[in-house]
Amino acid sequence: MRSTCQALGVDLRPHVKTHKSVELSELTLRKFATYDSQFEGGGAVGLCFQVLDELQAVLSNLQGRFTIENHGNPKLGMYDFFLTSQVTSPFKIDRLLDLVKGSQGTTLISLLVDDERNLGEIAER
Repeated sequence: MRSTCQALGVDLRPHVKTHKSVELSELTLRKFATYDSQFEGGGAVGLCFQVLDELQAVLSNLQGRFTIENHGNPKLGMYDFFLTSQVTSPFKIDRLLDLVKGSQGTTLISLLVDDERNLGEIAER
């Protein structure tokens, strides 16, 4: 997949919901071999997440396992994650914003919004 995307000039951003594993997320993002593994990895620029729990699991494991140089989006110089489901409940919006604040400066977190009201609810917080 890595070589196909490179040949086409497109970025690879697979979905974590297919494996729900921090270890496979690390391998998917890895650009070059590490001291403990000769495997270069998938070279993805970022990851997609279906739910907040998946995003939170990866975010909480970035320290020590991931590096921006080897696992980040080279165009951004940071980790690049996309939440593909809408976050509509006040509790989940607060949880999302806590994740965003906790990763500020190291991680771009984008999300899907398909309703102006939902966008307003998120912006108000």
